[in-house]
Amino acid sequence: MQEVLFNGTEQHCYLWDTTNTTDDAQISKCPIISPYLVGYRKPVINERIVWEEVLEKYKAVRCDSHFQPSNCKARQKVALIVPFRDRYAHLEVFLRHIHPFLMRQQLDYGIYVIDLDDKIKFNRGLLLNVGFIEASKEYDYDCYIFHDVDLLPENDKNLYRCSDQPRHMSVAVDKFAYKLPYAAIFGGVSAMTKDQILFVNGFSNKFSGWGGEDDDMFNRLTHHNMTVMRSMDDVSMYKMLKHKQSDPNPQRFKLIKTGMKRVKEDASLVSVTECDNKEKLGSIVNVDFMTINQPCNCEVKPQFSGDLVFASNVVLYDCFTEVIIRKNAQNDDIFAVRCPRTHSSKMYSVSNSSVFEISSTYLRRTGDTSFHQSIQIFQDKSFNEPIAVTCVLNEDQVLPTTPSVQVTSTETPTSSSDALIVGLVITALLVVILIGVIFFIVAYFIRNQKRTKESEEKNEHVEPSVSMTNITAAPMSPYTDLNADQANNPTEQPYTPLANDSEYQEIGNHDYERPITEEEEALGGTEDQQGTADRGQHQYSNAGQQGQTDTHF
Repeated sequence: MQEVLFNGTEQHCYLWDTTNTTDDAQISKCPIISPYLVGYRKPVINERIVWEEVLEKYKAVRCDSHFQPSNCKARQKVALIVPFRDRYAHLEVFLRHIHPFLMRQQLDYGIYVIDLDDKIKFNRGLLLNVGFIEASKEYDYDCYIFHDVDLLPENDKNLYRCSDQPRHMSVAVDKFAYKLPYAAIFGGVSAMTKDQILFVNGFSNKFSGWGGEDDDMFNRLTHHNMTVMRSMDDVSMYKMLKHKQSDPNPQRFKLIKTGMKRVKEDASLVSVTECDNKEKLGSIVNVDFMTINQPCNCEVKPQFSGDLVFASNVVLYDCFTEVIIRKNAQNDDIFAVRCPRTHSSKMYSVSNSSVFEISSTYLRRTGDTSFHQSIQIFQDKSFNEPIAVTCVLNEDQVLPTTPSVQVTSTETPTSSSDALIVGLVITALLVVILIGVIFFIVAYFIRNQKRTKESEEKNEHVEPSVSMTNITAAPMSPYTDLNADQANNPTEQPYTPLANDSEYQEIGNHDYERPITEEEEALGGTEDQQGTADRGQHQYSNAGQQGQTDTHF
């Protein structure tokens, strides 16, 4: 067998050339450890890269979106999900490095680069959800690896495969001196099976801006009695490409603390119906084959009478969007628009072509939050017309301008009684402030005396130390079968590994996986407790938005 870089055809993309024409069903599985691994290899990042040369060199990736070895059957089908924004230089280096890295591991894989509209704040969790959903539509993947574009693996013995438990792979990053920043980290590069992702309802969509979504995922996994596995430090080494830090999410710590309350709803893997977000969220570009419902203060809900069809389940972001209406020869199609009770809906043609007429009738108010308005369209022929819908403030909500009335004023000198009242008010305020200062000083001295007394008592009586190793770990819940109906109710069901769990266990037997050590547990739990200053420089970034993605390599 002669080794070549690619052998691409219209139907298959192979890494290894072979003259063997054996039927696919008769091809044996690839070895657990590929014979083509070379171990540690320093990534090349300073060499000038021409984008056209990268695409030409790895053009086989575009023939049917997959690579697979031709002389054996890959043990896992792997989807690499890469959230992306404005880092084309990093993307060129990443693709040139990661393709041969994955090929040497004899994987059947595809890479999905998920791009976000430049007008929207970066949301890593949402993009990872989008990539998972779209990759699942295209191919029956066994494993999903969520990978930052600025991390390059240095050792190809770091197997890009999934196990029966979620894996955190980027353990030793050069920026952190090849040490784990804190115990609860799950960002950078991580691997999960489809069952594991569905079981925890995907990533949170709440973390717009840098940070937080990875720690929230760690909490979701532990909340569902899963054990995060980590590759060995000398294997899981990564080079981080230099980049400008993104703006952090100021609410990330609060969202992490309250994350388990939203675990069933807070993801793109289930529909969101509540209207609780009044920001203009926008949409994700380059994804025209999916719909993500996101909360907003105004939304469109079609009511069919005839054949009025929406291009998607449209959400009005900040009370404004464009709606594509497709209509047949039948007339009098109706749909409803819901706006806040202080607003009314308005419609007009985006193309300014007078092809229809609109009549509006108020239907009803819904509590104190909104009212519905019926929009009826009259048209004699079929058309595809872009319609803009906006909510405008009602006239009765605008504060009326107070009419100016000229009053002839007679100047009267300020009476002495008015001056006396002002002086008394100022004196009272000063007295209140003085009392507050005295109270604060007294409380401060009392608290210091109490602390001093407690410290003296503590020095007199030395308390025995408690070893964490003597504390018995909480028992794991027994596994049960997980069916599709239970996927979106994760907190009510224990976690179940995949049916072919023995195959993943084979990988673990080669000492490339390890659980979290006691030393790492002692490092602490969340980002606000450990490593915030150092980790703040890294793009472990994070739609609750209507989404569209992606460039597929």
